[in-house]
Amino acid sequence: MDIPLIFIGMLLLAVIAEPLARLLRLPFSALLVIIGFAGSELLTANGIDTGLRWQQFNFLILHVFVPILVFESAFNMKARVLLKNLTPVLLLAIPLMIVAASVTAAGVFFGMNHPAGFPWLAALLCGVILSATDPVAVVALFKQLGAPDDLTALLEGESLFNDATAIVLFSLLVAAATSSTEVQLSTAALTFATTFFGGVAAGCLCGFCGAGLYKFFNTPALRALITAISGVSAFFLAERLLHVSGIVAVLLAGLILGEHHRRHAATDGFAGELWGLGAYCCNALLFLLAGVTVTWHMFQSH
Repeated sequence: MDIPLIFIGMLLLAVIAEPLARLLRLPFSALLVIIGFAGSELLTANGIDTGLRWQQFNFLILHVFVPILVFESAFNMKARVLLKNLTPVLLLAIPLMIVAASVTAAGVFFGMNHPAGFPWLAALLCGVILSATDPVAVVALFKQLGAPDDLTALLEGESLFNDATAIVLFSLLVAAATSSTEVQLSTAALTFATTFFGGVAAGCLCGFCGAGLYKFFNTPALRALITAISGVSAFFLAERLLHVSGIVAVLLAGLILGEHHRRHAATDGFAGELWGLGAYCCNALLFLLAGVTVTWHMFQSH
């Protein structure tokens, strides 16, 4: 099957599924996973090969979907409020995230009790994946109730930064698992710090450069294009040239450009709406693809 056509069909399903999720009182993301799973099983049962393979999703998710989602969240976040709450946000998102991942890993490791088949590295990877929070429903409820900006910024900021922390940790653990040499804790800590804060530097550079270009353009489309170029540049500079965290770079670039946009182009909502549309599409495709990757065979063989 034609993969672009499949993606168009998935987006159409997402449009139909959102009101259905409200009607059934189900989380939108959970319903998308169910639809993706049921649709994939139905097609394969009738001998139709979608052409989608889980191996294809790694690049798509980590280099397209996640950067767009992170940039959109950062762009729409009030950076001044986040800055005021930066200490608790970083405390929750880095050291306490690592503690949570370690505790989860210990529970999984001793629960499995199979060191040969499920070693510590596998348990740590599992802990990192499970410990990254996604408080979308809680933040939406806060906005409905008119909760204080500080509380909302604390939750959203922690979620954004712990996503970045989780991706950096995951990458380091995968590298350690596939390496033939033993990795020292001090080396891992230094690599983490370099990867994380290197991403911060790359994101700040691209964010401030993009903000500097704002004063030369006053049309909504061109300003939106500047945000897109800055976000892509931050990711490319960090991942390809500096070999640090592209997600952290995109996060910082989004925060800087979002704050600059609200200060100098408050009446221009085009950039925010454009990123909102991109995030909606990525979110819908992400959860539908998650459902597609789940098969009955997984439950039968494990």
